[in-house]
Amino acid sequence: MIVASRWLSYRGRFLPIGRAAFRKTLTRGRAQRSPEILLPKWVSVHELRLMLRTNYTSCLRACGVSAKRGSYAWSDQEGRRFQCYNKRHVLVPFELAAVASRTFGFRAIQVSPEPSSPQRCENPKAIPVITIVGHKDHGKTTLMERLTGDTILANEPGETTQTVIIRPVSLPTHGDPCHATLLDTPGDALFEIVRGRAIHLADVAIVVLSAEGGELQTRDVIVQADRFRVPVVFCINKSDLEFNDVEVARAELRHQCMQMHKEGLISSDLGTEIDNAVAISALSGIGLEALGSEIVRRLEGTHLPVNYATLKDGFGSVPLKNVETFLRRTNCLVSSGAPPIAVCFVLEVEKTHSFGIVLTLVVRHGVMIEGSYFVSGTEYGRVLGMYPAHLSITPSNKVERAMVGEAVRMTGVKSMDGISADDLLLVMPQHEAFRLSEYRRDVQRLRAQQVEGPPFNTPWAVMLKTREASGYEIDDEPHELHAVEDSLDDIAYMEDPPLTSIYLQPVDHDSESGCKGEEANVSSDESTKSDEWKGKVEKKNKELHERWKSKLKSSQTSTQAIKPNKMPGLPKITPSTGRPVITLILRANFVGTFDALLDGLEELEKKYHVRISLVHGGLGPIVPGDIVQADIGNKYNFCPVYAFQVPVLNDAVKHAVINKVTVKKFNVYSDLLADVENRCERAVRREAESRENELLRQ
Repeated sequence: MIVASRWLSYRGRFLPIGRAAFRKTLTRGRAQRSPEILLPKWVSVHELRLMLRTNYTSCLRACGVSAKRGSYAWSDQEGRRFQCYNKRHVLVPFELAAVASRTFGFRAIQVSPEPSSPQRCENPKAIPVITIVGHKDHGKTTLMERLTGDTILANEPGETTQTVIIRPVSLPTHGDPCHATLLDTPGDALFEIVRGRAIHLADVAIVVLSAEGGELQTRDVIVQADRFRVPVVFCINKSDLEFNDVEVARAELRHQCMQMHKEGLISSDLGTEIDNAVAISALSGIGLEALGSEIVRRLEGTHLPVNYATLKDGFGSVPLKNVETFLRRTNCLVSSGAPPIAVCFVLEVEKTHSFGIVLTLVVRHGVMIEGSYFVSGTEYGRVLGMYPAHLSITPSNKVERAMVGEAVRMTGVKSMDGISADDLLLVMPQHEAFRLSEYRRDVQRLRAQQVEGPPFNTPWAVMLKTREASGYEIDDEPHELHAVEDSLDDIAYMEDPPLTSIYLQPVDHDSESGCKGEEANVSSDESTKSDEWKGKVEKKNKELHERWKSKLKSSQTSTQAIKPNKMPGLPKITPSTGRPVITLILRANFVGTFDALLDGLEELEKKYHVRISLVHGGLGPIVPGDIVQADIGNKYNFCPVYAFQVPVLNDAVKHAVINKVTVKKFNVYSDLLADVENRCERAVRREAESRENELLRQ
């Protein structure tokens, strides 16, 4: 009676999410008479034992999970091995769950929890997305100012574009104007991934090149547009300048495209597009109507968007709509299998002090409505507010819905742990969105529990993070050192600091202790695969040590050859095996800008052969926690805090003054990289001077 009264007083018994709905979903399948049971690719033992009506011990034993001293270990058919210390976090592959189900008299069917791709249909209200790309200082932002009538460049820090600028525009044509969403991209080579995102969203890409001649970035954007199969419209700017011939620029462009086609970088030589290249002057407005007419001509007969939103199922399962009659299913398979209501592409992620996490979205399918529930990556939430991407976040600018091709800024995300740029945001019913996000989090946790074997990919993972995925496959300079050798260089040069804080504990020590713990746990379970893996590792380490011993002997031999009359008893010259370490803390405003700065720091590492260690960082303003991290880092090395276009909170300023922490604010990316480059030069110079002084003492 008491239990019944508590259940009736429980307010969450009617909610579609929560523990009550979780148990109801798993137990209602017991009324099904047929033996079929629907399971995803990775099955939680916590759910499986409720459906099989058994206890944890029997279910773990049936699934082949080894439980020893609070540690649970299991493996799959592809050689992956997992380990965790909480039985609620045990996710076994479908093959093991099917064996356990067969043991209890059920027949398992593998079903995909991911929604199916929406059917492509013509939307008359869809507007095209036009991306302006090209080299720096070729007039992209000036062209956007002329088309929109806004003052953009004067409001940008350093009068240079450092992020994607979005504006709605009515393109002038010889007929009716064309309404579109215009994206302006940075022209520097550092922002190639940001350009790749914008080109991926484009229905037409305007490649702006100067009549004075093309640059390397012009080749890069052509390659990116061809990889994403985006129609291209060439625009020859600065045609009104003296001593500039448009035909010469057209011939040079044709030669570059033919050369790239011969090298296999693009699928065609773009001869028709080059013949239809439009000569304009963004400063005076000459040729804008011809440019708009050419864009409208390229859009004729195309279904918007050009790159349609397709949802991939990387697990190869049966669609849920094909087996919707069965009731016995796991908690993540509660949906009807219908496609999402709307699909949006996450273009940028920012963290503000007033509104929290803000996403910049471009709608790719359906209608985005305020108040809808969504799942993006592993995050679940509700759309609290939508605002035009080119306006500020104020109540007067709020919009209720967004159509295909429109760009909006959205609030409602609670955490940035499971969401990033390039993710797809799926608008779904509340129950389906919540259960899908929970399943994705479980699989993401499973990836962290893997201790051995090849990694597995997730269908919702970020797809545009690499240079190849963003349509750029031109190789840079080859790396001179192997990754393992680089890590050994760092270990040989840096002194082991005292472990006074878990935040500054060396990564090498963490990995070593983690490997020892994993090795002990794995050795307790007799496995031939583990022995083979250990043998390969020992063999590889032995070869690596022998190679380094030979290098040290050769360096000592060369030193003795230089100074054969060296006095005995003096210390030998220490071999130059280390690299200077530059530490810093970085905060930026956007994910795209943060990624670009990391790429710039990586280039500085290769240029000066140093190690730039990012102690702490992320998005949003400088908070007192960043100052605490920098204060601890200053005990080992100079560790300033870099704030790129983000404010510094008052509490953080007080902490910085008291603890004597250096905080540097930058609004232009080149200034920040120049400051880090100066630190690299000084570190390399100090190391060279110390080496010279050591040589003079010999």
